[in-house]
Amino acid sequence: MKDKEKNPEGHYFSKGNVDKYAKYWGDVGKRLVVPREQIDARYTTFYGLLPKGSCILEAGCGTGRLVKRFKAHGFKVVGIDYSEEMVRKARELVPDVEFLKMDVTKLEFKDNTFEGVMSFGVIVHIDSNKIDKVFSETRRVLKPNGILFLATRSAAEQKRTVEEAGEGGEMAVYYYTLKTIKERLEKCGFEIIKGYEMADDVGRPFNYMYIYARAVK
Repeated sequence: MKDKEKNPEGHYFSKGNVDKYAKYWGDVGKRLVVPREQIDARYTTFYGLLPKGSCILEAGCGTGRLVKRFKAHGFKVVGIDYSEEMVRKARELVPDVEFLKMDVTKLEFKDNTFEGVMSFGVIVHIDSNKIDKVFSETRRVLKPNGILFLATRSAAEQKRTVEEAGEGGEMAVYYYTLKTIKERLEKCGFEIIKGYEMADDVGRPFNYMYIYARAVK
C-alpha cells in the first residue's frame, strides 16, 4: 500500500515536488485534450479587457509557466507565490520577471497598484473560510475597473478532498461551485463580466470554472 503524504496542505513547499511539478507542466502540451485555440481564447479575452501595457499580478504564479504569455503581449508582470520553492523555481525558469514570496490573503502592495490580476488554480488550495480575504485583498490592489481573471476547479457542491497530484504525491484540493464563487466575488467588490465551466485541459475527471470580473469603483 502506497504511503500517504504527511502534509497534503503543504505539498508544494517541498523542493522535490516543485521540481517535479515544473517538469510535469512544462510538457503539458503533449497531454492536452482541449483544443489549444480554446485555451488561448481564455487569455486573449483577459488581455482584451486591459489597457495596453497594463501591469498584471499573477497571484499564485507557481513556477512561472504562464507569465511568458503576458510578456509576449506587452504587459508588465509581477508573480507571487506562498511557496518559497515555487518562487525559487520561477526565478530560475523566468529570470527576467520579478517573483516574490507572498500570501494571497495578505498582499504586500499598495491600494490600486495593478490593472489586472490573474489567479489560475490558486483557490483550489485555499480553504473556504479564507477566500473572502483573498478576494478582498485582490480587489484592494486592483485599480478601479481593474480586471480579475480567476480559474479554479468546480463541482456540483463545495468540498475538500485529498488527491494524487499530477507530478506525484498527494495534495489537498478545495472545490467550489460557480454560483458560490460569483456570489463571493460580488460580496468583495467585483462585478461579474463572464463566468463559465469547461472540461479540464488534460482530461482529469473534473471541470474548471473561468471567471472575468471587474473591480467596482
